[in-house]
Amino acid sequence: MPVTKGLVARCNRPAANRQPANFMTDKEFDVLDELYFVTSFTDLLGSTGMQEQELQKCLVGLFEKEWIKCFKTVSEEESRQQTDLQHKYRDYYYLASKKGLLAHNQT
Repeated sequence: MPVTKGLVARCNRPAANRQPANFMTDKEFDVLDELYFVTSFTDLLGSTGMQEQELQKCLVGLFEKEWIKCFKTVSEEESRQQTDLQHKYRDYYYLASKKGLLAHNQT
């Protein structure tokens, strides 16, 4: 049976590109595990044991997947459009979204 162009192209892609959109890394799992309640960045650093830049990068990935929500204060959610995880990540509080909780519990 001949191989189709699409299949060849798909097989030649790096493995990272073949992960499903809902793929969760071990680090993402660990961070989401801490976000069943609103949590500050500082508390998250302590509970995950990650380095600051490593955690910031993980939070960006979780936010892009819509698996977390960011809060200005413990009770005031930041809008997705206003969220700036490149510069203000230390100032936010974090909470797993419904979508994030579902993904976390399916892993």
